[in-house]
Amino acid sequence: MIGTSASAAFWVDDTYDRDMSSDGRSRFGAYLRQKAGMFGDEGDGMDNVRFALAVWRIAQPPIMSPGYVRWHPRVVDNCEHWDDDGRVSLTIELATALPTQVARTTIGLGWAGWERYGERWIEPYDNDCPAAFATLAIRVPLPSDLLPPLGCGIGTALTHRAQSAVRVICALINSKLEPVLVGL
Repeated sequence: MIGTSASAAFWVDDTYDRDMSSDGRSRFGAYLRQKAGMFGDEGDGMDNVRFALAVWRIAQPPIMSPGYVRWHPRVVDNCEHWDDDGRVSLTIELATALPTQVARTTIGLGWAGWERYGERWIEPYDNDCPAAFATLAIRVPLPSDLLPPLGCGIGTALTHRAQSAVRVICALINSKLEPVLVGL
């Protein structure tokens, strides 16, 4: 595993990936082969950004569960965001405390909030009382020059390129989110 500190938003679990694989090499690689339609034949017609985003989606729930990419307990979700100039970022939603003024009007008055389920933070499930829970959305740009080149190849070569892209995305996000997660 890489980046599993308490302040890492995302990390890769290579040990689980290898140990639980059907081919003895990579569970993620098997999912890449199953979902090859998400990035075309050997990545034809894709740039390195679109390839990285496709393998990022494959590497985590709901496609892989548990994911090749693991999340910090406060990470609720993440999705891509494209601007009008064709630049992409990942928007990461973090479970966070309510603003003080809102907390004063809800806590202790029977309102539900974020709940801990194991290590994860989850939304209140039951609808038996009002609920207030906040998320903090953070956008982290994914510059194409920092992502690995697309390259070519199938099978093991494709898996290695995909693993590299996922690791770069994890490192980019973690470099920006670490101080935020430490502050929460």
